Amino acid sequence: MRSRNPSIRRRSILRTGNVSSTSHIDHLSSASLTATKPEVEQAEHVARGASTRLSGRVRVSADVTFTRLHLMPALNGFLDTYPDLALDIVLDDRNVDLLEEGVDVGLRTGTHDILNIPARKLGEAPRYVVGSPAYFERAGIPGTPSELSCRQFINYSQQGGGRVWTFRRNDTESSVSLNGRLSVSSLEGVREAVLAGVGIAIASEWMFLPELKSGQVRTVLTDWRLPPNELWAVIPAGPMAGRKTHAFITFVQETLGYANTSAAAPQPCGSYFSPPIQEALTS
Repeated sequence: MRSRNPSIRRRSILRTGNVSSTSHIDHLSSASLTATKPEVEQAEHVARGASTRLSGRVRVSADVTFTRLHLMPALNGFLDTYPDLALDIVLDDRNVDLLEEGVDVGLRTGTHDILNIPARKLGEAPRYVVGSPAYFERAGIPGTPSELSCRQFINYSQQGGGRVWTFRRNDTESSVSLNGRLSVSSLEGVREAVLAGVGIAIASEWMFLPELKSGQVRTVLTDWRLPPNELWAVIPAGPMAGRKTHAFITFVQETLGYANTSAAAPQPCGSYFSPPIQEALTS
């Protein structure tokens, strides 16, 4: 039955979710006969805004290096946009059990191979053979993928690290088994070994972005292509995920420059660079 009391009806309309807007409507109840229409509409607008603000906590699982380099510097923007949201970021290079850890969204680089857990592809970045200028000066610059077996290779031993890599150039394919004497279980360790001139590594553009820009790390065999490194948002709750989870995923896309691209056809991470830097990387 529709209430004849306009103040009561407004209160019932504006009570949404877990937020009650009665504090704004009580004023209307006491002055409902004298308030002008613009005043009423303004109060209702304020009440609706209060009821739709995101609040609570988002628990995120992510790789250490990717988060440190690309997300942490931008987190102020997310926290300022959603002042009632808290973030709990679990950093681990291993693929932790998202359900057991109570994670809302897991950011995974590599390929998504977790069955029965919904995921959304956010983007991808090219992989390169990288090393320090000092190392290449000492060991020489390889001219073909097969020559990599004569270099000191730094292997990332976590899932997706792989020791056999397939290079492609036009219609030519070359698979190389790389078995260096150094294996590291964290990407931070791989980074430090490359920067120290210990050897070469195969890594995504994301992983060495600052050093590729500065020239502290260089790429070789750029006329050959490796499988790209993909970024996935793994969402245990699937379609039931809340708006706060999707807000964080949108933040990640915007941070990487993918906000205006579809998940099915992401832009290459090369768009991250200014044209001169990108030209230098691929020349």
